[in-house]
Amino acid sequence: MTRDDWAKTAEILRLAKEQIPDEDHWWRGPGTSDGCHSQECPMTAIWKIGAAHNYEAILLFAVVATGATKGRRAETVPPWNDAPERTLEDVHDAFDYAVKLAKQRAEGRAPVDSIPWLAQEEHDA
Repeated sequence: MTRDDWAKTAEILRLAKEQIPDEDHWWRGPGTSDGCHSQECPMTAIWKIGAAHNYEAILLFAVVATGATKGRRAETVPPWNDAPERTLEDVHDAFDYAVKLAKQRAEGRAPVDSIPWLAQEEHDA
């Protein structure tokens, strides 16, 4: 990804977070959010903002949210989002950290090993 791609990823994630400003707008639980009731889960918010053209935004959020930046195995976001102990603050923190990493990559500052799939891509190159 280019630095411009990382900047776009950061902006998509920032705007997606804005789609979930409070508990009334946060979708959790079984089923899917259809956007009709102004509720979004992290994935539908990212998709709505532009991840149809930026898969890295979804992947980066998943890596951050599920703890893969801390050496854990990346998992899918819905079980993480729907966990009974999950809070809106957790969701916002994950967005904030994903935005921070994307901005750092856009500036050429984030270490590759902070984003697991990049470390593998650079190792394979």
